[in-house]
Amino acid sequence: MKFGISFGGTYLPSRRMAELAKEAEAGGFEHIWFGDSQMVYRDPYVSMALCALNTSKVKLGTAVTNPYTRDPSVTANSILTAYEVAPGRIILGIGTGDSAVRCIDSKPRPVKEVESAVNTIRNLVEGREIEYKKR
Repeated sequence: MKFGISFGGTYLPSRRMAELAKEAEAGGFEHIWFGDSQMVYRDPYVSMALCALNTSKVKLGTAVTNPYTRDPSVTANSILTAYEVAPGRIILGIGTGDSAVRCIDSKPRPVKEVESAVNTIRNLVEGREIEYKKR
């Protein structure tokens, strides 16, 4: 059985997150999840990269990002950059949106939009050209 951890709604400085990530890895956790909600958490991609530099084997992922507050092209760039810091240890969790979209007076995105975003992100991180459609 594998165990992962999220540090919940703690709006901790990224350096503290890196310390906790190191402790979590030493404690046997195999995954660390970072929320992506601008009013609840620090930036997950910066936090993942910093935590990656302070750990060696734990997998790090978003729990979860969404295609509304982060354009898929921005998400592709961010996740690819984090992956370059920790190859094989970065996971992209993506969903319809919750607190990140609600706090800007919007609604979660339709599943079809999330599917489209996943395809866009996948194509971009694999180096393929896409046809950009303004939302």
